[in-house]
Amino acid sequence: MNDLRIFIASPSDVAEERRQAIQVIQRLEREYAQHIRLIIYAWEREPLLSSADFQSQIGTPSDADILVTILWSRLGSPLGDRYRRDDGTGYQSGTEYELETSLTAFETTGRPLILTYRKIAPAVHSDPKKKLALDNFFERWFENQDQTARAAYHTFSEIAGFEDTFELHLRKLLADYIPNPSNLPAAVSPFIGRQKLKQEVYNLLLEDGVRMVTLVGPGGTGKSRLGLEVCSNLLEYFDDGAFLIPLATLRDPDIIPSAIGHVLNIKENDERGMLDSVVQELRSKNILLLMDNFEQVQAGRRHLSTILAGCPGVKIIATSREALRIQGVRTIRVPSFDIPKMTDLSDFESLLTNESIQLFMQRAQAVRQDFEVTRVNIEDIVRICIRVDTLP
Repeated sequence: MNDLRIFIASPSDVAEERRQAIQVIQRLEREYAQHIRLIIYAWEREPLLSSADFQSQIGTPSDADILVTILWSRLGSPLGDRYRRDDGTGYQSGTEYELETSLTAFETTGRPLILTYRKIAPAVHSDPKKKLALDNFFERWFENQDQTARAAYHTFSEIAGFEDTFELHLRKLLADYIPNPSNLPAAVSPFIGRQKLKQEVYNLLLEDGVRMVTLVGPGGTGKSRLGLEVCSNLLEYFDDGAFLIPLATLRDPDIIPSAIGHVLNIKENDERGMLDSVVQELRSKNILLLMDNFEQVQAGRRHLSTILAGCPGVKIIATSREALRIQGVRTIRVPSFDIPKMTDLSDFESLLTNESIQLFMQRAQAVRQDFEVTRVNIEDIVRICIRVDTLP
């Protein structure tokens, strides 16, 4: 689980907005509790000692992951003399110190990510000098000399508008720390061999014009494992996730839309039927589906054609013992592992790199953890691999 530190820099004139920002962060932490923990740094949330400043007691803003700055009529309270720029000049306020040091850190390290908000509603009690200092600060850090934008900040008038905008922005930042949805099972053993084949399928599915790839081969050649491995590696490219649709127990091809709907929690619309409901739900999705054991329901390929035609962001991997006759589908043959040869027995080190031997060792160690391939048993292992044609 990732810990993300969110520092809130805000003078007392935006206390209500600060409380609203904290509530938004807490709400999102509950929503994303399985993936991230959001740690809030804000002066009013910390037990502070009586001193000239509180900056030294709540952490350095430039070390945070996200800095949220909210400003309205002034930069904030004066900062103690202990805080100085490299040129020896002081900061007008703690808020200026927090934002300025964070902007400098971001320009060199890319952290912290910075969200800055400026309230533009008229202030009830506004000091012209403090307002001028605030204007000058924004000109310095957010505008170039030619008046073009150097960095972005967001304006708001009402607190409701601030809450909605801040939540939208924070969700977008947090999306990079939250894995895309998936029901792919975790691998219980390392993926053996097939690196070139895996890369070929991976590259195909990243091509804009490729919507579906079928992995074809006899039973036991590792089509399902290869499909799962590719899906796991491609998950980051599909915002709406990658999902395994198991078909091994199906015999009626017309149940395929229901199988997809069950996994993706799509409810059937009585007026449209299940296939149309799936198409409607996936029409705007960027999603990868692994249709496993499709040979059981070959006639159901028409359903996949309908989904691909109606859902431009959907891509499909299908595993099958037989090729699927669907227009535009790329077919990849998945052969058995290379069979070791009895003539190779003299080259023990080379045999240890053979995919069939590695698979045998993996399966044997699942039964007996201390199993080892040795020069004594290597001949028997080669004979077994040849006897079963390398199928597990």
